[in-house]
Amino acid sequence: MINNNLNSIGSIELPLSKELIRPKFSFYKRPIRNSIPQKAVTLWEIYELIRSDCYKWQTDKLRTLTDIDKAKSFKRENFDYVTASGIFTYREVKSLSQHSGLLAIDLDELPNVKEIKNAMIEDKWLEPDLAFISPSGRGVKLIVSIDLQFANHLDWFMSISNFIKTTYKLDVDPTGKDVSRAVFLGQDSEAFINPKHIQ
Repeated sequence: MINNNLNSIGSIELPLSKELIRPKFSFYKRPIRNSIPQKAVTLWEIYELIRSDCYKWQTDKLRTLTDIDKAKSFKRENFDYVTASGIFTYREVKSLSQHSGLLAIDLDELPNVKEIKNAMIEDKWLEPDLAFISPSGRGVKLIVSIDLQFANHLDWFMSISNFIKTTYKLDVDPTGKDVSRAVFLGQDSEAFINPKHIQ
């Protein structure tokens, strides 16, 4: 969990809960136009899916597509996805039933994906709950815990984006500010989950 305040990174630590509450969020079956969730899931369940062969053929196929439009279309049709920031009755902001206390961060078109993924995992301020290589193979997806009693979803997104920009000279996909943002699930056999979520 990010453990510093928004205005002075590294100076104030938030108290950690003694008992881990396992957040849940909505899971959707492909294609992307399906806006009705199938079920609520935990980070551990998604971690197991990503590490398995469940999305292997889709991921392998997507990474062979060089035409950007074809690749986008293939991804939208063939990958399941989640709304990591909450449980929804329908994938739109006004249909949020419960915020998960999680925020999705997308880093796209990276020159050194594995190195950046490892740097994010080891970052003591970010302390991601989940990190995996995106379905395209050219980006990293992070799921981080946020404290909504301390700041709202948008403020956390802006703070984290600014931190990554300042520290790593990387731009965060701005669509993450949308609480109903879809996170596509590809295969990454080396996906990371924070040990606190291990079953």
